[in-house]
Parts: sequence; C-alpha cells; structure tokens
Amino acid sequence: MQIVLIRFSSLGDVILQSPLLAWLKQNIKNCKITFITSEEFSSLVQGNKFIDEVITIKRLRGLEDIKQLKSLANKVSNDIKSDLIIDLHNTLRAKLFRIFCQRTPALVVYKRSFKRWLLVTFKINLLAKSESHHQRLIQDLKFIFNKGFDPAKLVEFIQKTVSVKQVGLTSLPESFMGLSENMIGDYLVISPVASFESKRWPIESVNQLITFILAAKEFDHFKIVIVAGPKDSYCQEILKSKRVLNFQGQTSLSESINLIGNALICISNDTGSSHIAEALGVSCITIFGPTSPSFGFRTHLKNSQSVSANVVCSPCSTTGKKDCSKASQVCMLEVTPEIIFEKIMGTWEKVKN
Repeated sequence: MQIVLIRFSSLGDVILQSPLLAWLKQNIKNCKITFITSEEFSSLVQGNKFIDEVITIKRLRGLEDIKQLKSLANKVSNDIKSDLIIDLHNTLRAKLFRIFCQRTPALVVYKRSFKRWLLVTFKINLLAKSESHHQRLIQDLKFIFNKGFDPAKLVEFIQKTVSVKQVGLTSLPESFMGLSENMIGDYLVISPVASFESKRWPIESVNQLITFILAAKEFDHFKIVIVAGPKDSYCQEILKSKRVLNFQGQTSLSESINLIGNALICISNDTGSSHIAEALGVSCITIFGPTSPSFGFRTHLKNSQSVSANVVCSPCSTTGKKDCSKASQVCMLEVTPEIIFEKIMGTWEKVKN
C-alpha cells in the first residue's frame, strides 16, 4: 500500500507525526510511505526509517504556488500512484492539493477545533482527559485501518527499529545523535524561542533561572547551552557567563537538534524544541502560557513536565499568535524562575542515575 502523508509545517508539528509513521509501518503489510513537507523541514524526516521517500515543497505565493501544488499532485497521482493520502495539515494549500488529487482517496486530520474554541472562548475544557497529540492521530485512524493500538508495543517497535533505548513514542533519525567534540561534557539546554512573542517566557525569567542553575552545587560542573535561530535576536540579552554557551543564530537546524539531543535536560517554551527533546529521549520542562497542554502538545515522556499557571484568562489562543490584552502577561509571569528551577531539580533527581 502506497501512502502519502502531508505536513508542510511547522518544526514541532512535523516531528509529532513520527508515532503515526511508525504505527503505519508496524501494522500495514508492505506499506510504503511518502512524506511531503516544506523544504526547510526536510532534515527532520530525511533518514527516518519509517519513511520511504521525502518530497519537499517551497514556500511560494499566488499562481506560482498553485502551479507547484498541481505539479506535486501529478507526481503523487501518476508517478507514485498513491493508494491513500493522509492530510495531517488541512490548510488551504493542503485542501487545494487534495482537490488536484481528487481521484485518490484522502483522510483528513481531526483537529478538534470546536473543543479548542470552547476552551479558548469559554474556558470549557473537554480536552483535559484526551490523549496527547502523539497518540491522538493513531487513535483517530486505527478504526479506519481496522487495527489496534498498544503504546507499549509501539515504543518497543520504535526502539528496536531505530536502535535507541530511551525514546517514547517519537524518534528522530539516528544521524542527529552524534555530538561535536567541542561539546563534550554535561549540559542543560534552554530554548527561549517561540514563533509568537506571547509564547516566550520573559528573558528576565530566563536570566534568573540561569543564575539559580549556576549557583546550584548539583550543577557546578554543568554548562548551559542556549539554542535559538538567526531571527531570535532577543536571545542576545541572555546572561553572559563562561558556563553559558549562547548559540543563537550560529547553528543549523540539524546542529541545534544535535545539541538538544545530547543534553541531560531541556527547558523550552511550547514550541518545537520541546518536541525535538522528547523525540530524542531527553526529558523536557515545557512552559505554557497563552496556549494549553490540553490542546495535545504537552510533554509525554515519563520524566518530562508541562508547566502552566492557573490564570482565568488562559488559554487565550490555540497557537499563541494573539497578543496579550492585559497590562502584563500574567500567564507567563506567574510561571516563576523558582518554579522552573524546582522542576529542574526534581527531574535531575530522576534522570541522573
């Protein structure tokens, strides 16, 4: 069976499709998977043992993008001869692509948009007891494929297939597991980035947390590694120290993944860095503010933790794109450096042995 999966973006969302890929390979005999994503995220899926072919698409606009989608659809229909399309994005571009592939059956991701809207608008949480996104897609599709789902067996299958020991339901390609000679030694990763400003834990809080870590006897031989992209210039305001290695804008995506994958603990906002860490078996402390862990993008490894403040106005957005309407962003300020440091200490006690 030839299956084409679509997820154009973003970084974290592309990684979160990994459990479904593994589950399909585990359960469907002679399954061949083609994964379509934006070219800037291709390194996340190249070399993945559950993917047979990666096709990339450029970020174009207007007529040029329509032509690109039409050409891609022709390839899927005529060259690959896909038996099934699974649309994991369901954006306008993805819908247009499906129209161009109208002779090929398609399944579309169920985003639970109404339940998210209820949580954001009226703070009615019908998602609190639902699975994390890592399991949700499989739960939605297992009936269609007439297959069961045992998370423990899937984890065992992933570990055996990719030859790693400490991953949960997600796993990135092994090629990212190496480490530069310049980074030998123990370190924590802090990733203060997020696509939208309202999802960023304040730099002042980051600096206070760094001060706590540098002063702690338990971490006196640890380095602190800052992972951030070229556009995240606000990270240059982070505290300077010989033990703080700020790689903002200095690493490629694969190098950033490399750094996160070899950390002992990762501290991240609700963004792709959190998903990268867990995909590589690294315990992550993830900070939520305007968004909610109930949306499904919470941590899922045993020693990871999702942290959010219990404030009446949160969540105020499904993506964090909306600007805060308050004089100060209480949902982020009430997640104090003291709280996160305590979480780090608790996680370290569990993972150090």
